[in-house]
Amino acid sequence: MLKKPEKLHSGDKIGIVVPSSPVREPFRSKGLQRVSELGYVPVEARDILAANGFVAKPAEDNIRDIQSFWENLDIKAIWAARGGYGSNHLLPFLNHLEIPAPKIFIGSSDVSYLLWHLMERFKMVVFYGPMAYASMAENRVNTGQLQEILSGRYSEMCI
Repeated sequence: MLKKPEKLHSGDKIGIVVPSSPVREPFRSKGLQRVSELGYVPVEARDILAANGFVAKPAEDNIRDIQSFWENLDIKAIWAARGGYGSNHLLPFLNHLEIPAPKIFIGSSDVSYLLWHLMERFKMVVFYGPMAYASMAENRVNTGQLQEILSGRYSEMCI
């Protein structure tokens, strides 16, 4: 049986991480705006606009960001900023993650293996969904359905 994370409420803080390709403007600003429009408070990982070649940040920094958001009780969910390339560099460090309780973790694209790892190792529900600074920023998401799912007010039709 998979463990379910707590549902989100208006005003909850969501940690935004960048485990893949670098983030660029105006996608960052638009993504922050869209997350805020859902009623949540985005909290960005340190150096969110960093660029380290094809990846945003070194794997060790990303693991620290993810771990710190997991340990921060004020952060109710974690959302990947974007996909693209690079999160495969996290593979050697995934076993260092310590997750005391499930939280909503949203991602897709090359972040999918991270979702699988969380589901397999920690037996928790994960959310394959839009990237905060990609499809959310481009307004290519049914935000009504997304909000229903994140708040736990969904029907079988949404899943």
